[in-house]
Amino acid sequence: MIVFVFACISLYSVERTEYLEKWSSYFTPNNKYNEAIPYYQKAIQEYPEISWFYVFLGFSHIQMSEFPEGIQNLEKAYSMEASESIRDNLAFAYYGYANHLVFKKNKIKESLSYYQKSIDLKNIPIFYNLYGNALRLNGEHEKAYRAFQKSFELDPELLKSTAGAEENFRESLITGLAHLYRDKNYEVLESYANLGRKYLHNRIEILDYLFKVYLDKKDFDSYRKLLNSLEDSGSKWVYAGILSFEESKESEANKFFEKASKSSKSYKIDKKIGDFLNEKIEHLNYSDQMNSPIHIRSVSFHSKSVKKYFKEFPYKQNQKFSPPLRNEFCIFQGEGGKSYHFGLYGHYSYDIGLCEGNSMGEKIYSIGDGKVIKIIIGEKDQPIQSKVDLKARANTIWIQHKNNLISTYSHIKQNSSVLKPGQIIKKGQEIAEIGNSGISAGPHLHFSLIDKSGTTYPVRFSNLKSRSRESPNSESVPNGILKESEIYTPDP
Repeated sequence: MIVFVFACISLYSVERTEYLEKWSSYFTPNNKYNEAIPYYQKAIQEYPEISWFYVFLGFSHIQMSEFPEGIQNLEKAYSMEASESIRDNLAFAYYGYANHLVFKKNKIKESLSYYQKSIDLKNIPIFYNLYGNALRLNGEHEKAYRAFQKSFELDPELLKSTAGAEENFRESLITGLAHLYRDKNYEVLESYANLGRKYLHNRIEILDYLFKVYLDKKDFDSYRKLLNSLEDSGSKWVYAGILSFEESKESEANKFFEKASKSSKSYKIDKKIGDFLNEKIEHLNYSDQMNSPIHIRSVSFHSKSVKKYFKEFPYKQNQKFSPPLRNEFCIFQGEGGKSYHFGLYGHYSYDIGLCEGNSMGEKIYSIGDGKVIKIIIGEKDQPIQSKVDLKARANTIWIQHKNNLISTYSHIKQNSSVLKPGQIIKKGQEIAEIGNSGISAGPHLHFSLIDKSGTTYPVRFSNLKSRSRESPNSESVPNGILKESEIYTPDP
């Protein structure tokens, strides 16, 4: 909201007071800005020398979101009378238009000049803060840092005194740190991070980037100094373990990681350990990754993370889903499998296919009513029994269901679906065929149920019977839980 200060009525002769006093009936709380515009256009025709008539007209245009017209009239008023009140009105108009360009029009670059104009007229902390955010969005991180720094110099309590400012600044800072780290702009990154430490009270997401920089620079003294500043014991053990690992002390690192996991109820601790260990082997080929002891430990910590996550955020499936295949099928890899079925974004995933023979071309069905939100269908299938290509892209369909849950169907056969984004889908409707696209060791369906963040959720199928591989007798599946040791038969 733009705040304007009117201080002019006593300055003019009695015969003009009607125009000057009328503004109160048009503006707050009446908000009759559309009526005020022609009224003050008439006032300017009669008294073009009165600057405040331009202010009233400009304010009315701005309240109607007609920013260029509003600013033009306010600039005219300021050129006629460079008073503090008119200057303040013009500064807030520039600031309001800049916000409009960023948050309503996504015209980041165009907004910068208006933020700068508002700052040139008036040193207000929030002007600098949002100017910094716009600079950050425009990729000008060093200038953004200086703008943020200036906003806190002017008001050290800014984040506490302005609603939503702390969370907005945190998100802006974390995004900026990610870009700076990617570009290896360590000097500005450290300045950014230290600003965050000062005003966001040692948020671990910020410190994480400092730890990464110190490791990259082999600055272990700074790393240890930062490590000693940590108050949370779980985080302290994690970063102590990372340092030991980087110093080739894996046995010591594992002890620290176990201490971190046991000392904290937060899923983020185990996730951090799992992510770090996984990063250490990402450069390996698929076979070497799967056989690496480091990968096994990574999967273990990710499994602990998932368990803690769902203890903190319990989930209960409240809608019925049918299996994605109609014929007898097996689970080649289920929950928590080491081949990309680990972590929040993969744990509850299922590799499904025919128990015998080649699954290529087997029809896939939607597990429930929903709407197609995205589809990739043109990627080539990998030759059967070929080496796994870690750069391959899988054909995938995403279908939105109730409660913001999304079913995903991956590795589908190239061009086997004619679905379009936005298309309404019914439960049991044929949607595609099993293929071998993407990172795949053989034809199968990779299925998962996720939310918008990509977190996977346990899925339980109704109308499903199972039997062991040794038994010919099928029984209903208890709680719909899928296991790798069973053979499943959909029960219409």
